[in-house]
Amino acid sequence: MSKPVPGDRLAIRSHKGVYEVQFDPRGVEAPDAAPSANAHVILDERVATLHGARLGSLLSGPPILRLKATEKAKSLERFPAYVDHLVGQGIRRDHVLIAVGGGIIQDIVCFLAATLLRGMPWRFYPTTLLAQADSCIGSKSSINCGQAKNILGTFTPPERVVVDARFLDTLDERDVRSGVGEMLKAHAIEGPAAFDEIAAAYPDLFRNAATMQRFVRRALEIKRRYIEEDEFDRGPRNVFNYGHTFGHALEAATGFAVPHGIAVTLGMDMANFVSARLGFGAEGHFARMRPVLARNFQGFERHPVPLPAFLAAIAKDKKNVGSGSVTLILPDREGRIRKLAQANGLSLAGEALIAFLRGHERAITGLERLDTPVFRALPELRAISKHGVGIDMIDLEAMARHGVKLAWTGGVNRRSVAELAIAFAVMLLRHLPATAAETRDGAWRARVGRQLSERTVGIVGCGHVGKDLAQLLRAFGCRVLAHDIRDFPEFYARHGVAPAGLEELLRAADVVTLHLPLDASTRNMLSAERLALMRPDAVLINTARGGIVDEGALKTMLKEGRLAGAAFDVFAAEPPEDAELLRLPNFLATPHIGGSAEEAILAMGRAAIAGLDAAGDPHEVAKG
Repeated sequence: MSKPVPGDRLAIRSHKGVYEVQFDPRGVEAPDAAPSANAHVILDERVATLHGARLGSLLSGPPILRLKATEKAKSLERFPAYVDHLVGQGIRRDHVLIAVGGGIIQDIVCFLAATLLRGMPWRFYPTTLLAQADSCIGSKSSINCGQAKNILGTFTPPERVVVDARFLDTLDERDVRSGVGEMLKAHAIEGPAAFDEIAAAYPDLFRNAATMQRFVRRALEIKRRYIEEDEFDRGPRNVFNYGHTFGHALEAATGFAVPHGIAVTLGMDMANFVSARLGFGAEGHFARMRPVLARNFQGFERHPVPLPAFLAAIAKDKKNVGSGSVTLILPDREGRIRKLAQANGLSLAGEALIAFLRGHERAITGLERLDTPVFRALPELRAISKHGVGIDMIDLEAMARHGVKLAWTGGVNRRSVAELAIAFAVMLLRHLPATAAETRDGAWRARVGRQLSERTVGIVGCGHVGKDLAQLLRAFGCRVLAHDIRDFPEFYARHGVAPAGLEELLRAADVVTLHLPLDASTRNMLSAERLALMRPDAVLINTARGGIVDEGALKTMLKEGRLAGAAFDVFAAEPPEDAELLRLPNFLATPHIGGSAEEAILAMGRAAIAGLDAAGDPHEVAKG
């Protein structure tokens, strides 16, 4: 490899001041690399084996902490041992930590520097291409905890970064391709022209050090612009997560058998495909970028990926900002990388939906409306598996008429919704929304509330969720009334539930909770007239569907004190537009999170996947 010019530097502004990236092919051999008595070196043990002779000055100081650079090494449960070592060496706040290794060693040392003794300086000698071209700047540490990858972290810039290109001489091709994956990502973020430039030079990256170093520096220059504008990753910098939602999920689901940068390359390809099929991006950009991405992930595209684990990892992605949401970074129609904020609830319609489903015999759908025009335009479609608990978005008659089968598992998220209803009931009876708001505003007033125990709870709709809720309420000693268009005498008798007419239930219950679908018979079921039947000290809960309750009449009753409180997880229009209702101290609103427990999300995903091979007659399946 030809050598870059010694002394080349790149200055990075951070919240702690300016630090420099020094490009020096003899960086670890420079006189100032020798650690002082107050330096503590944490080193990748493989780097010590491969480059021991060159690392002499760094290894001449106090006892070195040598680590095997695996994902487990940066798990939170490993950190007590690291702290014990450093404390045993007499570490003080005016000492310095020195990291020698790749991204894993960087994460460990950066996290220690941020948390040990409430903060101390650190320096970094990145030894992998991935670290030299991407992670060495930006101040981030990312630590694994339990099954969640990179879920903990800090923003702690180093004092100095020294990029020594000779470390790359001992990397195998897989590790080089991993680093190139992040370089491809940075150039894609810069724009189509920059991506096309590095794509054209792709073969030369692996045989010409000067070409490699030119694109390494360019990748860091691209990233510098974003991190200086948005160091704490709250806005523009988010685009550097391009490819990471799918990439991190691939890593986690395969037990990290797919190297990070290669997983990101696969994730970019998946993001491009999804963007094009959603209509957010263009098929042309997917096709333009795929050849070089495919070269970079070659050999890993057929690695087995357990789908439930993959979906679970996506659900836990740290970029998600709302319960049950998935935030995606995707290329737009011009090929510019952008954030598609909160894809939770994202649904396609009309031509976009038809384009997405065209060419497929089976599909999983969520909130999409499937009707005659959709089925007519998709003659090849043979089966739909419904993700979620409602099928009110599907025209079953049209489905059957076009010979499309349906798979649907009712009540798969019953426990998640039932627990939320109980939480709402307790919060309303104890006045928690108003009390919490008062406390935040500086008031200290103890409101007297009521226990849920031994109250009368009226369940409107005794399907899967209603039945589960009735059983949970037995532990509270509640008297449970149930209203449903169907009769469940055996269930009622077994669980001590009393059937009741709707008006009787509304008059008698302390807590009224709704668990029924929205259709012509239930729309506006709780009209102003029926709401007026409820007791002034009663509370109303809706975790079912918006449109069942007259929200305007409800607001009036809450304002006038004719109803003690209400908690809604669903609204006629989402997000709700009535700001006055949302601000009422006796009203609690949540953004349709009834099924947004990890366990429920996994169960719904697994049921939808299994349903692809178990679809049947739509009308029979709909009977549950």
